[in-house]
Amino acid sequence: MSKNLFLVGLIAVLSVLNCISVKADARWGAKLGLPLSSIKFTHADPDKKSEIGSKAGFQIGVFGELGFGGNLNFQPEFFFTQGGGVLSVNKQKDDGETYKKEETYDFGELQIPLNIKYTYHLKKLSIFGLVGPYAGYTIIAKRTENSPVNNSFENLLKKNNEEGERWLENPLEIGVNIGVGVELKNDLFFEAGYKFGLTDIRTETELAAKKSAFSIGVGFYF
Repeated sequence: MSKNLFLVGLIAVLSVLNCISVKADARWGAKLGLPLSSIKFTHADPDKKSEIGSKAGFQIGVFGELGFGGNLNFQPEFFFTQGGGVLSVNKQKDDGETYKKEETYDFGELQIPLNIKYTYHLKKLSIFGLVGPYAGYTIIAKRTENSPVNNSFENLLKKNNEEGERWLENPLEIGVNIGVGVELKNDLFFEAGYKFGLTDIRTETELAAKKSAFSIGVGFYF
């Protein structure tokens, strides 16, 4: 069901981008970014919280920009983004010796942001800010564990028992992103942003999880 909803949204966004490409008052372009993502776990006990350390990735995609008039624009996007996190914990062996266990989470996600963008024009450059919701669908999810007592790999999208349960219960993510940037006169721009998920990617009673990420990027208009 979640995959079908995402595909409907993807078709709609690609249709909008196609319409934008033929309108005289519209622009479109591409951008490449470096996200620094993390995962926040919320336990059933409200006093107990944990967060996986940040992990760098990359993102690449295309976008369109349709003017509403004045300095306000609608900017739909479609891109692939990579992220995850690293969790390091101290464990104890049966003989009392402590060791460090490291779990690395890697995610790959297709995302569709739908942003409202405001641009303030100066003589030699323009400053802009944008905000809007996004929908993402996880297509890659894996966890690698490294420790003196165990080294393992797990596909978090794979059903792991007879009941059909999997670690990543909800591959469809809904969230909000905000960003600011500077556009130069040669159609090159630089952007920084933050996004946070509103939906849990893991929804079991004892432990829920949400993703978030800071990012910086560069892009250009065709």
